[in-house]
Amino acid sequence: MTDFTQWTDEQVNGAIFKKQGWSHQDKPDKYGASGYWIMPNGYLSLEAPDFCTDWRLAGMLLEEMGGEIVDKMTSLFYFPDESSWRCCWYSPKVEGWEGGGKRLSPCRAISEAWLVWKELE
Repeated sequence: MTDFTQWTDEQVNGAIFKKQGWSHQDKPDKYGASGYWIMPNGYLSLEAPDFCTDWRLAGMLLEEMGGEIVDKMTSLFYFPDESSWRCCWYSPKVEGWEGGGKRLSPCRAISEAWLVWKELE
């Protein structure tokens, strides 16, 4: 399993984009445009979404995990003594909890847990 602890938000977001089917147009297209994102549905976006900081987007990842793992057993925990968050779920495969590590941001914790979940699929 990949260790995301040293990854930047941009790297985590890039990994999410790739797993969701996004692509980036680096080279000029037939109209000379470049630097935009192509969404899985074919629409274009000038800016890539930031799952690591946007609650709405992180919530979409959390809902996706909760709806498909095991009866919405996905949880987001806050550890006040460490001021950190952890997103994890109960996995019948290992008879225990799986997920990302503790992070300062709940959105980042959700984003990493989603990537771990996708790796285990």
